[in-house]
Amino acid sequence: DLHVLSGEFGNIYAGGDGQNVTGNTSLIMQGGLATSVYGGGNGGTVDGNSTVSMEVPNKEGKPSFELDTISGVGTNADGSALAENVTGTKTVSIAMNDANSTGILQLQNLTGFDSLTLGDEKAKEFNKSVFKVSKRFDSKATDPAGAEARTGKVVLDDSSLILNGDYNGHIGSMDINGTSALSIHKNAKNNTKPLLVDGEVTLKTAQKLKISAIMTDERTNNEVGDVILRFKNEKNAVPESYADASTQGLDVSKNNTEILFTEPQAHTVESYVEYPGAEAGTLTGK
Repeated sequence: DLHVLSGEFGNIYAGGDGQNVTGNTSLIMQGGLATSVYGGGNGGTVDGNSTVSMEVPNKEGKPSFELDTISGVGTNADGSALAENVTGTKTVSIAMNDANSTGILQLQNLTGFDSLTLGDEKAKEFNKSVFKVSKRFDSKATDPAGAEARTGKVVLDDSSLILNGDYNGHIGSMDINGTSALSIHKNAKNNTKPLLVDGEVTLKTAQKLKISAIMTDERTNNEVGDVILRFKNEKNAVPESYADASTQGLDVSKNNTEILFTEPQAHTVESYVEYPGAEAGTLTGK
């Protein structure tokens, strides 16, 4: 097991370098930074479970940090590619150290997990715990042969997940705790890269998930027809679980397996007006 309290490092492997490990691995970072952190090994296997827990060392005046990869698995022998080399359950959790200050973690890859928790109950505001991924956001670290379903669960706990690269994220399911937000990439041709979900999105509180499409410069650009999520099964596409995160007030609807923005519906208002000496009438307007 590894417990990091301070310092700056290159790649950290809980599973070691070139060794096969029998049993569980654990990497706990309560301070310090690294280029990448892995629950598995570099060129070796872990015959057991892996745990990666990280507190981003944010503080007032220093909100932003960058890492290459956080993963519950490891890499191949020369460290050039991710490898599914952990046989057991892979658990990853990331939160901000200072819940009262803004924290932004930019990653290239956040992948290789059975359970991923972003944020925690200490978070004061969802836009103060921000997690950005520019490349691979996938519960599988490598692309399996065929159309293998994802089973990894993501928990957004009063946090914001921003997929700001030209890639589709792909997960099994997602739980939403408190007020949380999801933003996905929209390219120069106005095509979105919706998050692919093979299971369900579940609201654990009464708060809807705030959703948006962002351009390369991270400017929010929600428009009618923008697809934000795509489900494997139509029954799991539940538009009532989502709200437009912009100020435009767009409706959220479904089209088969897709969750997308639509024009706000006209609302009919009925009121009753009484005139002296006349029968009450009904005024209907839109």
